Amino acid sequence: MSNEVFPTLPGIKWGIEKEPEFSTRVVRAVSGYEVRLAERAYPTYQIKLSFEFLRSAAAYLELQAVVGLFLRHQGQCDSFLLLDASDYQATNQSFGTGDGVNKIFSLVSTWGGFVQPVRNIKTIGSITVNGTATSAYTIGTTGLITFTAAPALGAVLRWTGEYYHRCRFADDTLSPRQFMQDIWELNKCDLVGALGNQIG
Repeated sequence: MSNEVFPTLPGIKWGIEKEPEFSTRVVRAVSGYEVRLAERAYPTYQIKLSFEFLRSAAAYLELQAVVGLFLRHQGQCDSFLLLDASDYQATNQSFGTGDGVNKIFSLVSTWGGFVQPVRNIKTIGSITVNGTATSAYTIGTTGLITFTAAPALGAVLRWTGEYYHRCRFADDTLSPRQFMQDIWELNKCDLVGALGNQIG
């Protein structure tokens, strides 16, 4: 599991696709009655990127940045981090309520009312307890906040900051195509990602 970050490059094509995916087991009786079992509490995402241009000249090395990441991670073998421009910020996000005993809380993100844990933190702007900023905490590598003292009963915990998706390449092949001197395109650069560490 690598903490290398997927490069942000100017040639990325507008219209990124990002498909949330769950896994549900459906059992149907002869009567037609269904029983469904969710096999995942949180989704993974199929993220489809394409690049209109990647420059390979020494002044840019954009092609080398993408292909090098692919090679270092042996295709889909190892994971890395992606800053998803559509989903990377939390602003005054509630992540728990104190009970006077528990010191450890997981940071979360909310999208359309769906709450999921965030594991790969880029930056913490602030942590507040009942609206008051605090620095009396530590943050682990998996997005868990450990307060020095347990927040008081009923205290609302909020955070502001930025986070990554943990991703891997969806395939073991990558097919850049050169169309001008030192300029390439990459029509298919598919990733599988999650806000947690499901991708490992």
